[in-house]
Amino acid sequence: MAQAIALVGASQRSAFTRWTIKNLRLYGPDLAIWPVTPSHELIEQLATFASIHDLPRAPDAAVVAVHRDRSIGIVQDLIDQQVEDIVLISAGFSERGDPIGMALADELRDIAGRGGSRVWGPNCIGFADFWRGICAIAEPVPPDIVPGHVSIVSQSGALMSNFMSALSSEGVGLDWCVSSGNGTALGVGEAIGMAVAREKTRVVCAYVEGVADQRGAAALERALIAARHSGKTAVVLKAGTSPLGRRAVLSHTASIAGADSVFAAFLRQHGAIQVGSATEMVRSARVALMGPRMQPGNGVAVLGRSGGGAALAADLADKTTTRLARFSATTVARLREICGPGSFIENPLDILAVRSRTVGESEISAVAADESVGFMLMAWPVKYPDASPEEKIHRNTFEELAHVARDSGVPTAIASIASAPSTPWLDEYRARNPHIAVVNDLATTFLALGHFFPEETRLPRSSELSSVPEPGSSEVLSEGRARDLLSAAGVGVVAGRVVRGPVVGTQAIAGLRPPFAVKVVAPISHKARVGGVVLGALDAQDIDAAIREIDRNVRARGLSSAAIEGFLVEEMVFGREILVGLSRDDVWGKFLVVGLGGGAAELASRSIVRRLPLRDRDVDEMLAFVDIRGHQMAARLVAHLAVQFESGQLASERTIEINPLVVTPDKCYVVDAVVIRDHPGSRID
Repeated sequence: MAQAIALVGASQRSAFTRWTIKNLRLYGPDLAIWPVTPSHELIEQLATFASIHDLPRAPDAAVVAVHRDRSIGIVQDLIDQQVEDIVLISAGFSERGDPIGMALADELRDIAGRGGSRVWGPNCIGFADFWRGICAIAEPVPPDIVPGHVSIVSQSGALMSNFMSALSSEGVGLDWCVSSGNGTALGVGEAIGMAVAREKTRVVCAYVEGVADQRGAAALERALIAARHSGKTAVVLKAGTSPLGRRAVLSHTASIAGADSVFAAFLRQHGAIQVGSATEMVRSARVALMGPRMQPGNGVAVLGRSGGGAALAADLADKTTTRLARFSATTVARLREICGPGSFIENPLDILAVRSRTVGESEISAVAADESVGFMLMAWPVKYPDASPEEKIHRNTFEELAHVARDSGVPTAIASIASAPSTPWLDEYRARNPHIAVVNDLATTFLALGHFFPEETRLPRSSELSSVPEPGSSEVLSEGRARDLLSAAGVGVVAGRVVRGPVVGTQAIAGLRPPFAVKVVAPISHKARVGGVVLGALDAQDIDAAIREIDRNVRARGLSSAAIEGFLVEEMVFGREILVGLSRDDVWGKFLVVGLGGGAAELASRSIVRRLPLRDRDVDEMLAFVDIRGHQMAARLVAHLAVQFESGQLASERTIEINPLVVTPDKCYVVDAVVIRDHPGSRID
């Protein structure tokens, strides 16, 4: 028996009716479509029925577009007929905020909860099940969607068709899509849970404006837990993160957006990916479907040909904190044999020419064989190849990538630096090689890859937590060495003491005033990111517990025993926090940065830069920029640091970052310092 869809409240003048019928016909040519209205005999050449009681049988799904006052009775009748999916397009419920709308929402929630039907909406635009050939969506959708393994859940009906189009254009097939609307009966959490439970779905893309209550939050949590346990990926685009955005959300769906920082922590806790744009959501779904190899230590291998792609990729990897694969010595040696003079044999790999290769082996296959490679990315710097004779060398590269990706099983993508039009040859290549992604925009690709291969720390690329840097790279001094260096240069630091192990007697903290901060002393630039800091210890017992906790954290992140010099017990001080940084650029010379400090340094990006030597008023202007004016001690310290870094005892260092410098009404304290110096063998001008 053919599946049947009823359109209750169908009208020849309604765009909702026309689009729903068009989409149902497009994706389900064998569907029975039953318009229900007493006002017309034919709609879009389809015979109508005066009421749902006149239908030949209970439909499999129904789309309801009637006035809100009539909708509750119709939904009740459809539930009584055990209709599987009921889409309530009708608006004017809780989103309007009037007493009638709120009362109708309560009544709808009550009747939907007592039946076995899935009731979507109100104020939504429908659902689609592409494996079943059903697209009951009341707005334009792309005509070329193929069944696949991505489901879409959207609180915005207007955006859903755009998401569908973007995924389809990326070559991604769709399983199930639903617009939850107000979510009176089934909210976004329940919808995500249903998508996760579907056998065909491997990735769920969700547009979330908020959840209305604890019930909705609990449903979302259950869905994300289920996704994680089943090995499926949830990619979430959250709206309402700005004050203006939150007001728009409330007026649209009657949801409570909440604090974005709390929501972001919630998603991280449950392994979901939070994205900042629709394009990032689509690219992240594409990467997830490719099965990136996310074993500990794995990263992205970037393949580049002369043309600047490798350099741009290196910058993008850093900006998006994407972990790059660290090639083994065997891989590096083989690459040196294969690649021509002038090639950059690191990651990103920048090949100028190939001088030697054995049959069946190339620089691409050498990289794919490295165990640290979880994903291969070709940064494509020129236009996509076509069938012309001049493009043969580029076509060969594409074919080699597809061959190696197929044989090695390493997920592989080719990403153009910017948007580039396809060619007939490329369309045919994509059809022959669905296992390899050819996509536009390298920056968006790195945003997506950063979710799967996050770089946990900001250590130099040439080293892990405690390995010795190669000549020409940099080393990070431990905080203990950094404190000693600053003190020797006449820069005062907050009172503290380095202890060696987890058994600290009261004599070890004699003369120090609680509360204390406890930190690992090791060559790590961002200790908090690896669990190397505990705040608020009050006595020796608290310090012992903090040291044990830090020791567990940093060892779990790969820090060796030899790299741990001890643990710093430091007085906690409170006041205005600013960042003071000094650094040397090989081209532009030395410069000073002053900005907001502490956690705000990364969140606000509010800073001011001056090249050295400073002018007379530079320090005062820079401190005024972070709202510190007339503080003589802070001004003297910053000026002294600048002089010492320019030509004094600190002149040989590459970077000095004090974050935070805590400023009180009459004093200032260096609380945390990172010093990076060039490793012996590097050139220092």
